[in-house]
Amino acid sequence: MTRDTLSPAVEMETLAQHCQHLRLTRVGQTLSTLLEQAAQQELSYSAFLTTVLATEVAAKQEKHHTMRIQMARFPFLKTLDGFDWKAQPSIDPKVIKELATMRFVAHGANALLLGPPGVGKTHVSVALGMEACRLGLRVMFTTATALITTLGKALYENRLEERLKTLTQPKLLIIDEIGYIPIDRQGANLFFQLVSRRYERGAILLTSNQSLGAWGGLWRRRDRECDPRPPAAPRHHREHQGRFLPPPREAEGRPRPLGPHDSLRAVNSPGGEFETITA
Repeated sequence: MTRDTLSPAVEMETLAQHCQHLRLTRVGQTLSTLLEQAAQQELSYSAFLTTVLATEVAAKQEKHHTMRIQMARFPFLKTLDGFDWKAQPSIDPKVIKELATMRFVAHGANALLLGPPGVGKTHVSVALGMEACRLGLRVMFTTATALITTLGKALYENRLEERLKTLTQPKLLIIDEIGYIPIDRQGANLFFQLVSRRYERGAILLTSNQSLGAWGGLWRRRDRECDPRPPAAPRHHREHQGRFLPPPREAEGRPRPLGPHDSLRAVNSPGGEFETITA
């Protein structure tokens, strides 16, 4: 039987086999519909081919987007559209939407979300992570406690190098809940090793219920014989990575945890420097 005498059923079967061989899954699933639409609209060959390829490209992009979200390990799925901006009138939506462009990720910069419990820090961080996934970036989400535990276990099992390499790969690493529990000296060392590895390679988004001035007290050992200060980063790293500007109500008083009368604040580090965007 020549090609000109193939029955419609045989042609469809042959096309389905070709789609399967080329892994054109979505085209194979919608082939009949695509052919019917092409006949009804009297599409040219090039227009029909464009429609077919666009269908498969969209399907693969959707699949990859889903995979990136799964790999990120978000605790839940949230978007910026679902955030209650009226409940946080002190924060400018334009600031968060600027972070959502992921320009800070492209520059290898970092960002902080500061505020007391219940103001939406995790919601915003997840939403920003979701947006990064949509834009094709690899993201990883973890809590500070889980991160320190994971690094400590890797150190004990002589797999620290392997784990640090894994945590360096995502373009955006989201670390939630810095400050909810103190971090001992080993944990602080491991944390700063990770920060050093990611330096100028990827961005970090942190959330914390502690004001920046109170961070020094987070990095301490639980025993009294230990130096309570965290290990210092290299001088050139500290200078380039930037400075922390004190949040409102802190400059004239002692460093303290953020309380219920404080609000969500966004801190970004464009150009390698931490600076307050809004308060």
